[in-house]
Amino acid sequence: MAKPKKAKVRKTVGKIAKQAERKTRGLRALPKLPLKIWGFLKSVRNELKEVEWLSGRDTFKWTSAVILTALLFGLLIVLLDLGFFEIRDLLFRI
Repeated sequence: MAKPKKAKVRKTVGKIAKQAERKTRGLRALPKLPLKIWGFLKSVRNELKEVEWLSGRDTFKWTSAVILTALLFGLLIVLLDLGFFEIRDLLFRI
């Protein structure tokens, strides 16, 4: 009967050791964190070098188009809202 107890103790010790290893795994990776961040920032810089940027004139043209489109849709929504309010007022007056 002594053997099953020893096996049970070994399994328990093994489980505790694995749990302790899992807890310290994050601590061991901590010194590598600045290197990982630095590597990430280097890769971002390299990607940004490969981007084909618009010229100043094109940027102004497309920004103007976006702003004008937003204003026109805003005006359309205001006009529809006013129209629906008028229709509602006419229906409730009857």
